[in-house]
Amino acid sequence: VRHLQLCCLTTGLQRLVPPKPLASDRSYLLLYTRGLEDQAEALLFRTLAHTVPTWRIPPPQHVPRVSEGHAAVGKLLVRLPDGEQIPQEGIPGIIHTYAFVDAVTGLSDEKEVAIEQLSKWVAGLGPALLQASQLVPGGATIAPTFRASAVRDGEHHFTSEDAMAAVGYGVGSAVSWKANMKSYDIE
Repeated sequence: VRHLQLCCLTTGLQRLVPPKPLASDRSYLLLYTRGLEDQAEALLFRTLAHTVPTWRIPPPQHVPRVSEGHAAVGKLLVRLPDGEQIPQEGIPGIIHTYAFVDAVTGLSDEKEVAIEQLSKWVAGLGPALLQASQLVPGGATIAPTFRASAVRDGEHHFTSEDAMAAVGYGVGSAVSWKANMKSYDIE
């Protein structure tokens, strides 16, 4: 955690710290249709056959053009007990499931500053990226390929492709994974 805090401080970003029951290396980020929070949690609990700690990540408030387009998804952080994984076939009603690594706020709206912030922040996530790869089926036995993707809310002066390139550069600096935009193990 100290390492992650330092890598954020050097970029001017602030870590988004989940509640204590979710502070774990076995956390997942689930995307679902915004407005269906109760249904998303119910589907998760039904699929797992028990309840687990969850946190609904609130959308940014009072920011121009927030919650439009692809960024208009609900985000649910989930912590699973040791030894348990998200079912490989997925969870009905959940758009996508990711192993959760880290989250920050305070990204600049200006392209040059934001790209530098993203690259430096992600480059400092090496140990957390390796830990998260263990949550992916087969992640412990392969040198994974990855694809960086980005969806952002609000006004900004850079594209998702700009952000993806910066994140990809940071991942490549942090771990020895190979980028592949079409055939990837980790996104």
